[in-house]
Amino acid sequence: MESRWSLSNDTLAVHEKTSLAVNGNLIDSEIKRKQNSFGHEYSKALCKNTTWSTDVNLDPPKVWSKDRPEGDKNIEEYYNCLQYTLFETGFPETIDRSSFPRKKHNVEQVTVAFLSSPVECIGTLLAGGRRLPDGFHLILSPSWMSKVATNTDEDPFSLFVDKAITFHRDGSTYLDEFEFPRRVTYFVNYMTTCVTGGVRNDGEKLEESINCPMSSSIQLCDLVDDKVWTRTVMEMTGMETPDTLAFRLKPKRNIKSITGKMVIYDIIEDVNIETIDNYVKSFLSKLSMTGKMKVVVKPSGPRFFGSVMVSYHQVSEVTSVVDTVLNLLADIDDGSSVLVEAAVEHLKYQQTSHSDYRHPCAADDTLGVRLRATVCRDHDNKAVTTLICCGIAPVDKPINGDNTVCQTLDTTLLAYNIRNKEIRMKLEHGIREKSEALLQAIMEYEKQLTVQEKGSKRAQTDLIGVDIIVTMKDHELVPVGIEVNSHDCMINCQKFDFMTSVLTNTSSLCKDESSKIFGQQNYSMLHAGKAKQNGFYNNGFQPKIIELSEKSRGRYQGDFVSGESVSPLVRTMITRSQEFIMIGKRVLVIGAGGYAKRNIWHAAKKHGIVVILIDSNCHSYAKEMVYKFIHYDFNNHTIDEQHACNIFDELQKQNIRVDGCLAFWEDCVPLAALVSERLKTNGSSFEAAMNAKKKSRTYNILRTCNSDIPHWSRAVLYSSYIHQISDSSGWQPILNE
Repeated sequence: MESRWSLSNDTLAVHEKTSLAVNGNLIDSEIKRKQNSFGHEYSKALCKNTTWSTDVNLDPPKVWSKDRPEGDKNIEEYYNCLQYTLFETGFPETIDRSSFPRKKHNVEQVTVAFLSSPVECIGTLLAGGRRLPDGFHLILSPSWMSKVATNTDEDPFSLFVDKAITFHRDGSTYLDEFEFPRRVTYFVNYMTTCVTGGVRNDGEKLEESINCPMSSSIQLCDLVDDKVWTRTVMEMTGMETPDTLAFRLKPKRNIKSITGKMVIYDIIEDVNIETIDNYVKSFLSKLSMTGKMKVVVKPSGPRFFGSVMVSYHQVSEVTSVVDTVLNLLADIDDGSSVLVEAAVEHLKYQQTSHSDYRHPCAADDTLGVRLRATVCRDHDNKAVTTLICCGIAPVDKPINGDNTVCQTLDTTLLAYNIRNKEIRMKLEHGIREKSEALLQAIMEYEKQLTVQEKGSKRAQTDLIGVDIIVTMKDHELVPVGIEVNSHDCMINCQKFDFMTSVLTNTSSLCKDESSKIFGQQNYSMLHAGKAKQNGFYNNGFQPKIIELSEKSRGRYQGDFVSGESVSPLVRTMITRSQEFIMIGKRVLVIGAGGYAKRNIWHAAKKHGIVVILIDSNCHSYAKEMVYKFIHYDFNNHTIDEQHACNIFDELQKQNIRVDGCLAFWEDCVPLAALVSERLKTNGSSFEAAMNAKKKSRTYNILRTCNSDIPHWSRAVLYSSYIHQISDSSGWQPILNE
């Protein structure tokens, strides 16, 4: 530690080093306290009398024949936490089927794997289970997975799931082992140093050099959690940020402030106390001249989460700020930073001309608001802001998910007497647009990174949480970006989903509007009671913390039920899985179609699909766009069965193996079905293709479907009588009916 410091005055140096060592111990103890909370209490079920079976097999899968790893000391707590959540939210308990290893995969062959405790991801898993039953897997231990070499330099390793808790459509879950391990098609790794704050890192080796798509590798987490780097991205996208002084210890990347609102000092060798002192004094002096009264000092690095070691100071307390900065610099790791930033003035209750009116849940000036905007990458690589949830707490301490109850932005603004609906909606859409632009900029930046810089070939950021404080500037509401969180940012959003889901279900049982309101406020009291005891609310009224605001005018149109806030993310996980499964697949296409189909061939090449194209035009525009082109004249579709035999023979002759056969041109669909039948690949039968292509056959088939159906109207009601007319006399029978 001493090698970091340099001073010309030996006596002052000794004094400073002694002070730093003592404070360093305090920092370590604070981090240790947070780690212990994460490792045990964070995943501990609150229910004393369990109503679920605890006689379950959580050991490594039988194929390992090994003892439980040391890192699994809390695995029972993880499992009980899952059961407690399922119990409280009305889902059945997990059934242990591990004694009978499963042989079959789900039809889609998709395996989305979460290596995690259930705390951060239960909402996403339940949402995924509804959309793709048996496709989403919770892995409570790295020993439940295996890593297998692929013998290729480009994709060295594949991940497999040997054991998992699988999620299904109705919220049912099963503890399963697999006779044939399932290949992971999308990986989410929460058992890393940066996610757990140093509690666990036994999942890190699993993600090294793997070939499957994944969310936020260790390297990308390090990038997105870098408060200095993301603040420059905020500046680039036009999001307001506080004035900042950043000290970076042996930085990993070159960063420059775009707007000049951030002063960056890189410490390459020793920390020079005199230099630090001068930078802090100069920064605080400038803030004082602009009327700023307070500053926030915070660390940025993998070990610092949950507002660890964040402190508030008056601008006039120069010595206190300098000491705090030096204390943090003494303890942070290389590549981490210490930030001194102007404290953003929180929104205050807005007085109106109606001086006698005061909102029943009004906030006073001792309370502040912090927003979390959840932004997902959708399946088409567009950023989508789903949920914006808010927390209210005293302004003299950090505001985070530990000391607040989630509520909507609309409810929060009403508590501050922002009664104009247009103003509230303008702020919401501004937050959504800026947050989406932020993720979009991160996505564009990642395209420039090498595989080593990303940590894995198919690693990318699919989810971020943007922390924002709303302030009043020139009589307008302005969102100020504070920091960005990587993919372990879902817990508050998840809580809000669950709370509103329960509220929606219970409110539907109320008989009248007044009882609905009472039930809503009564439900809120259960969650806000502790907050009020701690002084988070200032009057005798209980805040109506759950109030369904209007849906966004953007792409997010989810209803407020459990998991809807992650719908775009779930779509992305499934889409990326399907694209990964298709890599290297050989697809036979019958007919190139018109020039408008050209994007198909570009997309296939982009996703690694090997296309063998057969077309009757030897000069087809798509000839050079596919892996292999075969010329064969099939224009006479009256002899499609003969064409199918000839095409099959040609494939055999050229020793071409295919995984599927299809057509994008309507006239070629029946022929593709015939070829598919001969190749024994999945696809529509020839009879089905003809019934769909020829409308008269479609109607005649529907005419035969006249049986009662419990869940639909009879299919016959959607059809009409079909008559074949060969000459003019054929009209008479139709007219007689």
